[in-house]
Amino acid sequence: MWNTRSTLLAALAIALGGLAFGFSPISSAGREQRPQDSPAVSHNQQPGGPPAIGNATRGHDVFVSNCALCHGVDATGGEGPNIQRTPATLGDPAVRNIIMRGIPGTEMPSFFMMLNASDVSDIISYLRQLASTATAGTVTGDPAQGETLFKSNGCLNCHMINGQGGDLGPELSRVGSMRGPSYLHNKLLEPGADLPTTGAEGDRGKWTRYLMFRAVTKTGRVVDGMRVGESSFDIVLLDAQGNFHALYKPDLESLEKEPRKTLMPSYKGVLSPAQLNDLVAYLSNLKGAQ
Repeated sequence: MWNTRSTLLAALAIALGGLAFGFSPISSAGREQRPQDSPAVSHNQQPGGPPAIGNATRGHDVFVSNCALCHGVDATGGEGPNIQRTPATLGDPAVRNIIMRGIPGTEMPSFFMMLNASDVSDIISYLRQLASTATAGTVTGDPAQGETLFKSNGCLNCHMINGQGGDLGPELSRVGSMRGPSYLHNKLLEPGADLPTTGAEGDRGKWTRYLMFRAVTKTGRVVDGMRVGESSFDIVLLDAQGNFHALYKPDLESLEKEPRKTLMPSYKGVLSPAQLNDLVAYLSNLKGAQ
């Protein structure tokens, strides 16, 4: 009897150990084979090898559908942390493991049943692309002159820095640690370029706060603005002048999203090349508490 009990305990220990390390104790003859595209298979990279080969464009779509709710559509953080540089700092295998297994004791879930190996490689490629964008470019301007330009052009009316300013646009206290000089320069010239066209499932996620809408009433009145509140029957839009418009949906002829539109003006032709460089230098220096 003792031998039988010992044998059973040993078998149980082996089985639990196998589960803990991600393999099944069933013999190879009886084991159900995983498909090549299984979430547990990583055929793109070995530990310590080169970055995983994925499709960053597809990775954007997968990330927005599954991750943007917590981390923001550009991975700069929201309810969850900024993870743009996670593949660079932890390595692709570690990121793959976190995505597939989650982080116990936190709100980071496992995506084992929702994503396959290709999905994860695509997400990692998208994060690496974001990280390269965040660090691209060289600062050539004068930060002090840039700060003067920032204030004289009314940027604080919409953007908050270290607790001062408005909240019509994104908070910029750490923009220099999240965006590279090239990105900042391009956004000053074309603020509506490369904005997301879709949100996370259910149109959720931090970025949708700045999503533009156009409402046309049945009487022909047109209202353009950011959505600041919405229910099944009403929507509240905030226009460029800071005015709130509460609209009753049954009174509207149409209500459409304008994902490529933004309240931020372009500074093309408004600031000289030297002034743009100064403003970029100032923004690049905003990196929050060091």
